[in-house]
Amino acid sequence: MDWDALGEPIGAGPYLNRERSALLALIASFQDEDWKQKTVCPGWDVHALVRHVIHNDLNRLSAQRDGHVIDRIPVDKPLEEIVAELDRRNHTQVDATEVWSYKLCLDLVSWLGPRTELHLRMLPPNRPGWVVSWAMAGEPAPAWLDVARELVERWVHQQQIRLATNRPTLTDPHLARLVLDTMMRALPATFQGIYAPAGTEVHVVAGEPIDLHWAVAST
Repeated sequence: MDWDALGEPIGAGPYLNRERSALLALIASFQDEDWKQKTVCPGWDVHALVRHVIHNDLNRLSAQRDGHVIDRIPVDKPLEEIVAELDRRNHTQVDATEVWSYKLCLDLVSWLGPRTELHLRMLPPNRPGWVVSWAMAGEPAPAWLDVARELVERWVHQQQIRLATNRPTLTDPHLARLVLDTMMRALPATFQGIYAPAGTEVHVVAGEPIDLHWAVAST
């Protein structure tokens, strides 16, 4: 896939700390009961979801920064199989860390945040990054999209934690703008799988405070 079809690069790196600082302040305020609240992720309470966030950082540093890869998920399989295998691995990792205390989770989030941010911000934006399957199935995405996807996952998981613990949602318009802009990069790949006469256009408009407009056309 032509990377130019993804549109202008997204500079998500400077916003990673903004999201992580908000998460750290959030979980630092938790009482024991908050950690036990069920989330919208099937089978996971807040404690499990925070452990998943931690594992994402550990995997990113170990595999991408340090090149320590044991078993890659094949990216040439159907998307449904990739998602199923990723879900299986996520649950295996989370189940294996059930013994981590709440305090240890807080410590790990604090310790990993700056290190993961430094790694992600040092990635050359136009070098190949990890696969972003919903935008570029089967091939590495440019690192700027990889980093933006990472911000999206963090943002979504933090919103899930806030929902589970009855905390106010993240309303930072800058973060919301980046998240929506990243998600819209799935439009070209999605449009390819839909039959439409040449010249058919789809427009998506987000009003204030996002104020963005996306468009894709069939050729």
